[in-house]
Order: sequence, then structure tokens, then C-alpha cells
Amino acid sequence: MKVFLFYRTDNWNTRESKDLIYIGTSKEASIKKLMKLDSEPITEEQAEDIRRMNQSQCNNVGYEWEVEVWTPNHLSR
Repeated sequence: MKVFLFYRTDNWNTRESKDLIYIGTSKEASIKKLMKLDSEPITEEQAEDIRRMNQSQCNNVGYEWEVEVWTPNHLSR
């Protein structure tokens, strides 16, 4: 299982600007949900960037998105 952490960032995707917005287990479902936000949603152009390279860039909307993909450790019983 993978976990997707969606961060909203400034125009330059600086580490200091990262703001964790959403954690999901499906990248595509998470993108679709975040496209429906009332404030600073993922745009269609940003969604294409995220699908391709896990971040958006050069979209001229005042903010960008970055996605971290994590695989949690599974403890055996």
C-alpha cells in the first residue's frame, strides 16, 4: 500500500512553504478531491503535472502542489 501526502507550496515549491493539505491512499482519487476545494484547488494543468512528476510547476496561479509517496512498513504477526 502507498500513501500520498499532498502539500501546497509557493510558486517555487520551497521546502519552507510546504503546507500539508491532504493524505490519501489513491493518487487519482486524491487529485480529484483536491480539484474540488473552494480555496486554491488543484487546477487541470496542475493535475496533469502531478500525475506525471508528483509536483506542479509554472502554472501562474500563485501556488503549486507537491506530492510525497510513502510505503508504510508492514509488521508481520
